[in-house]
Amino acid sequence: MPNRGTNDFQVDGQNDEKTVWKIVADTLLIPMEFINSELSYQSVMQWDSMGHVNLMLAIEKNFDVKIGQDQVLELTSVSEIVSYISKCSTSNFSQKNSIKDNEKSNIIHRGLTNIYFDESEITFIDAKNGKLFHRGYSIDDLVKQASYEEVAYLLIYSDLPNKKALNIFQKKIELFRKLSDSTVSVIKLLVNNQTATNVLRTITSHLSETLADLSVEDQGIAYIAKIPTIIGTYLAFKNNKDLPQPPEKLSQAAYLLFMLLGKIPETDVIRIFEQNMILQAEHDSNASTFAARITTSTEAELGNAITSAIATFSGCLHGGALLGVVQMLQEMHDANEVKSYIQNRLKKKAPIFGFGHRVYRTEDPRAKPLKENAKILSEKYGNARLLEILEAVKAEMSGYIEHGINVNVDFYACISYLLMGLEKDMLVPIFIANRSCGWVAHIIEQKNKNILLRPRLQYTGDIKDKFIEIEQRA
Repeated sequence: MPNRGTNDFQVDGQNDEKTVWKIVADTLLIPMEFINSELSYQSVMQWDSMGHVNLMLAIEKNFDVKIGQDQVLELTSVSEIVSYISKCSTSNFSQKNSIKDNEKSNIIHRGLTNIYFDESEITFIDAKNGKLFHRGYSIDDLVKQASYEEVAYLLIYSDLPNKKALNIFQKKIELFRKLSDSTVSVIKLLVNNQTATNVLRTITSHLSETLADLSVEDQGIAYIAKIPTIIGTYLAFKNNKDLPQPPEKLSQAAYLLFMLLGKIPETDVIRIFEQNMILQAEHDSNASTFAARITTSTEAELGNAITSAIATFSGCLHGGALLGVVQMLQEMHDANEVKSYIQNRLKKKAPIFGFGHRVYRTEDPRAKPLKENAKILSEKYGNARLLEILEAVKAEMSGYIEHGINVNVDFYACISYLLMGLEKDMLVPIFIANRSCGWVAHIIEQKNKNILLRPRLQYTGDIKDKFIEIEQRA
């Protein structure tokens, strides 16, 4: 029987339950009257991923038990936590049998976590080992050896291109980059009262009819090509500058950088930017990709599906962590301030941006190359402060890392972009530009084996006995 710690809790199940309820209330800052056995992970705002790890740490501390990563994923309701603690109190406790499957006829999976809604040949995430593959190719190999165009082609056409195919693909991108005068005029009208993300969404919708006669693949290539142009046009109007006039035959990375900076940086900077583009190009059924597939499943055309995908970035929970990490960097002057800053945010239940992922329990495999790129640019520009702050943040979060709240793709990405001189408000539009090829791949796959995506909601309200006439209502 495990030692119950300094709190000297009783072994019987009733007291275990009362204690767990109090720990849940105190840790998640939920009034006791709202606690019940059915309360579960993500059923309330306070019980998010960070709150879940805080709760697991509190359970460990109060009951003097050790909760492994697999158990962290299983202990997702008050009743399951109580059951686990009760079994920890018996001599025949078996860890592998600690949590029984939920045997309700209708199991609720809030947030659709770890729910597979279809098969796909695009991306494989090995969440347990922190590996990522696109069309069977490791992201480590792609980021080191491929161009962004090669990766985009791979995602769309299912295989890496030969030289002839890549040349045709690149020429199509160059051909589709130009915007019509009418589209430019619409951007000019929107620029003063809309964010770049909202302008991207609106212009994408605006373009849908003009591209509808193209094949679905060429429609996708057109959006990949035009999104950087929309960003650059928006930025020029916003800053009262002339519209950018890029040279011909630029790679997608060099073109996007030119539209953002008005110049072409050094070759090594372009390559680092391109690697970051590859790392953000595709990632299974994330919020924006799922939105694109849902829209496509209604037999909507590609432009509307991409419009849906972009719309998901108007919320702060998809892509917003990029700006959150920038905010943290701006609020700390150096690494010496990290400890008090992080402890203060945790005390307030505020998020630590750049940590946690709905899929990975290990470090996001995209984080390592992003960190390497941030280090290279930090040395190139003689500015190590940003990276030092983030490394100190990571060290301060070590307890959370041990419980599966680890560094994600957003943590290091912003350093490279800031050191390149890119405006922070452009980080989400850059992410959208990079991710566009992944959306196209998923839209095509959805079209090729379509089924309407129509999940259910389990009703928990009352069934009324009869309709009450308006005169009789209180």
